[in-house]
Amino acid sequence: MTNTIVSCDDFIIKLYCIIDDLHRLLEGRLLGRRDGRKSVLSDSACMTLAILRWKSGSGNWKSFYREVLPWYRKYFPNLPDYKNFISHIHRVTPLITQLIPLLLQVAKAQGEHRIYFIDSTPLPVCRTKRIEDNRTARGLASRGKHSLGWFYGFKLHAVCDTEGRLVAITVTSGSTHDSVPVVDLVRELSGVLVGDAAYVGEELRKELQAMGVYLQAAPRKNMNKLMTKLQGFLFRQRQAIERVFSSLKYRFHLDLSLARSISGMLALITTALCFYQLKTTLLPVS
Repeated sequence: MTNTIVSCDDFIIKLYCIIDDLHRLLEGRLLGRRDGRKSVLSDSACMTLAILRWKSGSGNWKSFYREVLPWYRKYFPNLPDYKNFISHIHRVTPLITQLIPLLLQVAKAQGEHRIYFIDSTPLPVCRTKRIEDNRTARGLASRGKHSLGWFYGFKLHAVCDTEGRLVAITVTSGSTHDSVPVVDLVRELSGVLVGDAAYVGEELRKELQAMGVYLQAAPRKNMNKLMTKLQGFLFRQRQAIERVFSSLKYRFHLDLSLARSISGMLALITTALCFYQLKTTLLPVS
């Protein structure tokens, strides 16, 4: 991760260049041909705008469009009205989704240690008392329980390295147990995987060990098990994954309850994750 300090203008130019390069890697090979009238915003420009929101700290798309984008019209002179701007965001969301695996590969290559941390965090789509009134995510979201209590929505499962770079992610329904997606998440990893008590299980430990991943799960409170000094040290370092979730949900204001459609929720999740990955791997700090 670089520590270079750059101006906001340099940041936007750098962000666009990275997005455009990544987009060119995928263009034609994965995205296919798109027919119809040419958009006033190129795919790369639109993806840059979508990701730029998270740097601005805007709580929603409308405030970002009205309060932040006017300062950058020299870079985006063909900016459409707000309604069409949101349509463009939804249009490029699948493209951003295809960029994320590339950024995860970059993070894996940058890792110097083979120590990873795994955890999940709830992504509520509404307050618990409004579950019956929620129509947006019906059929996809579900009730789940986390350390913070019951919620209704989805779960973000993630694996990060010691520097807080995400190396594997997936989103599931809220009722999915934390241990279910573990094998798929770490399929391309090797080394030590540190998790909380939700990942305790002899069968899971043996399956991961056969893959070259050595699971260290914190014992449950009702387990009479002593920890070595090394295990104690590793469990204390789990703050790395907690800091990732804190950045995504509180610093970036990732709030799915504001979305009015599944495509809107997907846009929020993918753009936030893409910006976080860019910030921790390829983008200079500003």
